[in-house]
Parts: sequence; structure tokens; C-alpha cells
Amino acid sequence: MTFDNGTIIPCYDSDGGLNYSVYGDVQITAPHSYGDFEDYCQSNKYVIEQYCSGAQRGTRKITCPHNTFCQMGACIQNSTCGNNVCEQGENGTTCPADCAPPNPPATICGNGVCEIGETADTCPKDCPQQPGVIPFCGNGVCEQGENARCPADCPPQSCKDSDGGVNLVQLGNVTAINSSGSFIFTDSCIGNSSVLENYCLGSAPMTTILNCSSMNYCGDGACVPIPVTNSTNASQNTSIVVEYPANEIVVVDFDFENGNGTTPAGWTTGAWNPSQANFKWENSTGNSGHRSLGINLSTANDASWTYRINLDSQRSYRLAGYIRGESIVNTNGRTVGENLNANTWYLTSDSIGTFGWKQVSIIFTGQTQTAISCRLGFFSNTVTGRGWCDDLVLTSDPMSSYSSTHLTFFVDPSDTTLITDANLKQWMLNLDKVYEKYTDLVGGTPFGGQKIGIMSVRNYPGGWAVAGNPIQWYEPYVGDELGKVNTGEWSFGIMHEIGHDFDLNNGIWNFDAEFWANTKMYYPVETLNATVTMSGIRYTGSQLKTYYETDAGASYDKTLSKGNFSGDALTYKFIQIKDQIGWDPFKKTFRYFLTLNQSQIPTTRMDKFNLFLDKLTEYSGYDVRNLFSTTEMNAITAKYNSTTA
Repeated sequence: MTFDNGTIIPCYDSDGGLNYSVYGDVQITAPHSYGDFEDYCQSNKYVIEQYCSGAQRGTRKITCPHNTFCQMGACIQNSTCGNNVCEQGENGTTCPADCAPPNPPATICGNGVCEIGETADTCPKDCPQQPGVIPFCGNGVCEQGENARCPADCPPQSCKDSDGGVNLVQLGNVTAINSSGSFIFTDSCIGNSSVLENYCLGSAPMTTILNCSSMNYCGDGACVPIPVTNSTNASQNTSIVVEYPANEIVVVDFDFENGNGTTPAGWTTGAWNPSQANFKWENSTGNSGHRSLGINLSTANDASWTYRINLDSQRSYRLAGYIRGESIVNTNGRTVGENLNANTWYLTSDSIGTFGWKQVSIIFTGQTQTAISCRLGFFSNTVTGRGWCDDLVLTSDPMSSYSSTHLTFFVDPSDTTLITDANLKQWMLNLDKVYEKYTDLVGGTPFGGQKIGIMSVRNYPGGWAVAGNPIQWYEPYVGDELGKVNTGEWSFGIMHEIGHDFDLNNGIWNFDAEFWANTKMYYPVETLNATVTMSGIRYTGSQLKTYYETDAGASYDKTLSKGNFSGDALTYKFIQIKDQIGWDPFKKTFRYFLTLNQSQIPTTRMDKFNLFLDKLTEYSGYDVRNLFSTTEMNAITAKYNSTTA
């Protein structure tokens, strides 16, 4: 934000911070994450509060305190109509006994109410021609043509909002009932930037007009992110679509206060030893209300309440909530106790012993049939004691996304400070070319041709990055690597993981996955003249051959030439084969393997290796074994005969 004196601050919060009693908005001017983000009500119980954390925007879901409710992005005091005080939340329409009606009343054409000042000519949507009847809201008479939208004249009996309140990011319907019948009011757009938002105030249906933030537009009755499209190479008809992060979107939340029976709707129980686990939907131990999920283990066990939900496998999500423990002991001598758990291996930090309600959270990658759990124990971690959880909220984790023809990159904006937008977009176009080279080499595409996601993840995925869809890239390494990309790098590591994804036909032909990821990658590096850095040395195109021959820690000169196997040394030998016979026999060999089923593939790694050499020889007319010395072949045989694939 820029002040009149010229001062620029990267993050400005109009209500001064985590101030749930005042509506505010956060303005961001930091690179790659600019925008205007408003406080809003997730329901009448929760406010989604925007705030600044240094130069970054934060989002927090806050439960409104006792005797308050959320309205217009703030927690306000409950009002009492009829006490002769016009309190916050009351007005001349909702409580004419306490508040004088406006003179003249403010009108909103399109809200379904023929208000004083509107006519059939000025607002035919609200004031249809009705012979002999001119209904006006606020004159104290429930007239023909008025409906549940005018509670002052036609007292309402009930009101229900499908999107939970003033919720600008979701299309909602308000269903209201009064003595005249049932009425439905649907959120709608006013122009491209404003929402006609319907919500309930008690049993009364209400309407307000709110503006979308600067990074959103109104579409289908809700504020949605604006996609920014930039064409960087019109001659190739390629483009990068950039979506900057909006607010964290609440996917589902559980306060466990409502429902019937012994379990909340959709939740199931399970345990390592089911007969020794005691589950209870408690009614007097809640964090913000009365109810919570409880587990009591008198003998060593691992037990959980679980809820399943379909999530996008190319997005990350945050599960947050409150846990409480009493006399929790890990019988394996470890520190895993009460925790929130998602997709099996993601769990919150250790919590044993006795402790009061505390908030915990995890970030994880979504998948079909994602399981989220309130858990007491874990695999190989049996525990005793009691645990509770409450007020769970599942949100989509806000990330910027860069989408090209074949890939989508999800990244936290804070990790893009060392790279310009232009260079990041160019890198995505470069990776598109890499993808197409892999397709040309092996004769097909992975995942049915769907885009491959590259996702920055905060939970350790098992390595610097791990192949799959999405490719999971460990967040502590992302920023520095993008800094290298900013200088012209193509990223050896990410190209390597994309290469793993091109192990087609379930990789049944593959006798050494890591060797093949590097060897296949040499094709796009050489043919695209790509630049990568390994061990501090920069290589462009065919220069990478030198890395495998002499520079790598386990290069050919240091290992295979002396009778010791290494994958990097074998990559050098296959580059030698390519230099002798060209790439075409490799392409034909990969396509041959795509025609085989599991029963036609050799079972040992050595037999697969020999079959690959046989096909290269057949398709090239040159016996490629002539390029291996006896010493080299003995080392390879010892390696690949040692295990079966």
C-alpha cells in the first residue's frame, strides 16, 4: 500500500491485525502476491479474519465469542429487539421498535422487495404491475405482493442460508418462510465486481451488496479468482495461465454440536484392537461449544475417528483443529499421542501427557477419498489415555499456480521472490518442451495425457522431490532452486522427476529406475540445449556427458572403468551407445516394450538389461555390446543379477 507521503508497505491491514470485532481488509503490494483480501463470515459463528504477518498475508478462522455473532465480516454483540436501544445489527427494517426507519429507506433494485421509492417503472423486478395493489415494505401492512423479504410488514418464521452466511466465495440460496408461504432468494452478480448477497439474520432474510476484492470478479453469484493469461510466444500458440492465491477456502468444518445418534454424520470409528477402544461423541467437553469427539484407551491401542472426502489431487490442503489429552502414554517409548491425521502419513506434532485444548494443523496433498482423522496413536505407536478433538476446519491451502500446456506448478508466493514472473513463465514453457521430448522418446504420455502437477509441499515427501502426479517438491528447496532457474537453469531435479513419470507401461521393463530417469533426461537436455548445474558446474546440452564421464562423484572414470558399478557410469555408457547409433533405435526399443504385457517381460534385472541391448542391436544393425569391456560387463552383471525386479 502507498501512503500520501510516498511510503510503501508490502502488507496493510485496515483493522490493525487480528481484530475480529471490526470488519477490515488486507492490502498486499509485495511482488507476486498483490491483492485486496476482506474479512468475511463463514457462518454466523465464525469470521474469516485477514491479517498481516510481516510482509505476508495470513488467514485465520476465529470463533465469535459468547453473546456475539458474525455479520459483515465482524463479530458483533447480539441485539435485543424491543429494549428501546438501536443496537449494532439492528435497523429500521429488522427492528422498527428500536430503530427509526430510514427516510427514505435505502433501496436495492433486484432484492425482491418493492421498497418505498421504487415503482413498477423504476424497478419492475421488485414492483410488478398488480391491479389495485402498490405494496411498500415498511408501511406496517403485509400486503399482497410482499414476501418474506420484508420482515417489518410480514413477520418471518424461519430462514436458512445454504452458504452459511455472508459468504462471497460461494453461491448461496436463502430459504425463508412466513405466513404467506416459502420464498427462495439466490445470490447474484451486480456487474462484474459486486455480489447481491443474501443471508439470514435470525429468522429474517437479509440482502446486502458487497464488492469482490481486486483479485476477484463476480461470476455466477460469487467472487471467483481472476485468471491472468499471458502469451509469451504467440508463434507457438502457447501461454502460461497464472492464478494468484485468494483467501483460504473452507472446504468443510466440524464443530460437532449438531446431530442425532451416537456418531456425527459421515464419521466412522476404527482401531488396531477395536474391542478395547472406547469412542464417545461427548456432550460436555467441547472447545468452543459443548460437544467433541472423544477416545478412551485403557490398554495399548491405536484408535481414530475418521471422515472421508474427495479432494483435488493437484492441490494442497490444511487441516486445523483443537485437541486435548489426559494421561496419554506412548507404550512404545515414543512421543506420538493425540493427533490430527490425513491421508495416512500426515499427522500433527507429538502430544502426550495431560494438556488442555490447543490448536494444531497439518498441510497435505489431496487425493480421491482423502481420510482425515482425530487419532489417538499411530502405526507402531500404541498408546493409553484419553484424547479429544473439536472445531476441525479443512481448507484449501492458498498457492499461486502457473499452468502451461502440459504442467501446472503450485507454489507458495514467498518462494518466488528470487525469480521474476517472466522467467518463471519461461521455465514452464521450457518444461513443456521437455515433456514433449520425453513423449517423442518413449512413445506415449503418462496419466492418460493429463497435466502433471508440480507441487511445493511442506511435509517431507521422501526426498528433494518425489515423482508422481503431482510431483511433490519439498518446500525448503523450492526458493533456492527457482533462484537458479532465474539465471537460466532448467532444473536437473525437476526434469529428473518428470522423467520418472515417463516410465510407461507401469515401468515393467525398467531394470533401474534412477539410471533411466537420468539417461532419458539426456535426450531433452541434448536436443533442447538445456542448461543444468550439478556439483556447482554448469552444463549446457551435450556438455552434460562430461558430468557422467569424469565430474560426478560416481562418474565412469571413478567407478565402472575400474570394475565398480554406478548408475551415473552406466548413463555415460548409454550416451556412448547413442553417439554410435543415434536416438532412433532407442525410440523403437521403448515402443517395443510398450507392446509387451507382464508375462512377456523378463523377470530379472539382468535379463531386462540384455533384452534392451538386444533390441538396440536389432534396430540399429550394430552390436552395441562391442562398446562394453569385459570389466564393465562383469560389474553390470554382478549388480543386476543380485536382485530381481
